[in-house]
Amino acid sequence: MRKFTEQELVRREKTKKLQELGLDAFGHKFEVSNYSLDIKEKFKDVEHDEFENRNDIVTVAGRIMFIRKMGKASFFTIQDKLGKIQIYISINDIGEDNYNLFKSADIGDIVGIKGKVMKTKTGEITIKCLEYTHLVKALRPLPEKFHGLTDIEMKKSIDEGCWKTRKTGRMLNFGYDETKPQRGTVDWIGFIDEQQKKYKISDNSLVVKALR
Repeated sequence: MRKFTEQELVRREKTKKLQELGLDAFGHKFEVSNYSLDIKEKFKDVEHDEFENRNDIVTVAGRIMFIRKMGKASFFTIQDKLGKIQIYISINDIGEDNYNLFKSADIGDIVGIKGKVMKTKTGEITIKCLEYTHLVKALRPLPEKFHGLTDIEMKKSIDEGCWKTRKTGRMLNFGYDETKPQRGTVDWIGFIDEQQKKYKISDNSLVVKALR
């Protein structure tokens, strides 16, 4: 049995803490109302100051791809089946307990966000988080794009939106699965413990199912 890396050990400790809080570390059904691309398209022409008089509430879910933690307020980016969107999260909006839960998150975790659409001063459409929900803990870091890869076909698969190793057959997929009937679904097969977990977005819900 291989030894866990330091990062994997840290993530397993975080998983234990989630379980001690009574949270399911590996997910449950989560209803979404919108996807990242749809939000960006709908609000792209709304000026920054106009959002002060609006109350556009959306619910999204996705994998954390970037985090910039800054004390009592932070920014992070999630990726869903249609793209990426920035999230602004503050202890003042969600409370200390939920903010501490967010601070324990890692790149690769899947989370649910309910919040208000806003635009930063730089013009980036962002969701101001009002409710934060942990969905899935990623026990391994995501692979770095092209890092250490020499296989042309493997690089090509990354460009098409997925990463796969022939040895394990594991895949990280951010697009539609074209091998299946197009029913508005997408499969997420990631790095969760030693077994694969399968995530499917169907209609307006994110369903997390463990493959045992």
